[in-house]
Amino acid sequence: QVSAAPRRPRELHFSPSSLDAGAKSGNSSGSVSATRLALLAALGALWTRRSRGSSEDRRHRRHRLRAVYREALSHDLLYDPTQGEVAGSDLVVSTAKHPTHEMELQAEAVSRRLGATLVQRRRRSLQDVADEARSGLIYFVCRGKRRDDSVHIRHEILDPSSNSSLSTNPRMWPFASRSEPLIRAVCPAEGEEPLHVVDATAGLGGTALRMAFSCGARCRVTAVEISEPLACLLDHGLQRMAGEAEPWSEPATRVRAVHADALTFLQSRALTATSGDAAVDVVYLNPCMNVSSPSKEDLLLHRVACLRPIEQDLFEAAAACAKKRVVLRHMRGLDLPFGLSSAAVKRVKGGRSDFLVVDT
Repeated sequence: QVSAAPRRPRELHFSPSSLDAGAKSGNSSGSVSATRLALLAALGALWTRRSRGSSEDRRHRRHRLRAVYREALSHDLLYDPTQGEVAGSDLVVSTAKHPTHEMELQAEAVSRRLGATLVQRRRRSLQDVADEARSGLIYFVCRGKRRDDSVHIRHEILDPSSNSSLSTNPRMWPFASRSEPLIRAVCPAEGEEPLHVVDATAGLGGTALRMAFSCGARCRVTAVEISEPLACLLDHGLQRMAGEAEPWSEPATRVRAVHADALTFLQSRALTATSGDAAVDVVYLNPCMNVSSPSKEDLLLHRVACLRPIEQDLFEAAAACAKKRVVLRHMRGLDLPFGLSSAAVKRVKGGRSDFLVVDT
């Protein structure tokens, strides 16, 4: 008996003509959704097979992967910038079962800050609690364990329907060193260490934490986040990490979370903070990046975070604010943004993306 050879997954090819066809038929939104799914499927198939076959096959697959990715980015189809940025009032706040008095106090404070309803957990399931929120998400105050098994209070954003969560953590901490491409862009070896860095798109704060650690013991980082739930999560997470007696604890004391629109914050800081401790040396801009195989955390983060792209007015505000340089994470293979010339930009190569350094 001869068994059939396993079928190779079919590579889906994307053509922008599907958008035109959808627009002509008056069903552009449906066409865009279908095209987005086709793109994700194509990227997934290409990515999972990127290291298989002959060298010629691998080379062709890498070129195809880059081409599909660039096409996707040019049509903004891998994520929808109009989605995300869940308001604080769209969540509910709750605690673990049998909360301590301190957990209840923190949950009440978060509820007031977000303008969200505080829901008593009692013996209810998390899904039952989440059903009371317009977004289906819970800002959760619970117990956590440190590496030495001591207990602390932890803040998370939960989506019980997908069993996913968000929390401030020392993400990618093993990469925190002066040799990391991001750090080489923010803090070049040939220059002075920055005393104040603004991470204008802070998210969960992992990047801000690594910059505080790697840019010197005097470097302070202001982590600006427009999403109120994420800013609240970051604020409490930094306080928790500062008390953990870990390598990241001291840097966490030098990171300050600020809930603000990055454009407004940078424009205000450019006018008022020209010297002294308030002066900003470096501004880092990290736009939302598409990923070929998003994790549960990525998908949940894209629901909560602001997905608007970095526009020229934000870049110009960053350049007016920064005394030394602006660093912009940029997808490799795309044209330079904002009319920048190659002569005005220093490129530090990273993994899937590069860091563009513009001296100010």
